[in-house]
Amino acid sequence: MSSQSKKNTGRPTKPIKREKPMGIRLTLSERFIITQKAERAGMTLTAYLRHMAINGKVTARPGEEDRNIAKQLIKMTAEIHQLVEIADKQGMLKATLQFEGLRSRIDNLIDQFNHDK
Repeated sequence: MSSQSKKNTGRPTKPIKREKPMGIRLTLSERFIITQKAERAGMTLTAYLRHMAINGKVTARPGEEDRNIAKQLIKMTAEIHQLVEIADKQGMLKATLQFEGLRSRIDNLIDQFNHDK
């Protein structure tokens, strides 16, 4: 059988070949902590360690609660737009009063978001 008619089988070649292995020794508790951090960041243990060694910081993916807070803040943009229209039509005093209520709701959500960090 000629080499030209032979089918390409197996895993495709990676664009970056990692050739040099590196090992570290950890206690069970150190490994557990690092594994938990990698899971929270949505990464494999190896990818997490590589990223930390090169960049020094890994930002965890936002959790469900953080995403819900962000969604609520995004929905409030429509209310802000309505306040602009009220200010245009009915005057600044009424818009200012409504804005104060909206501002306190936004402040509460931001406090919740920052409290989780």
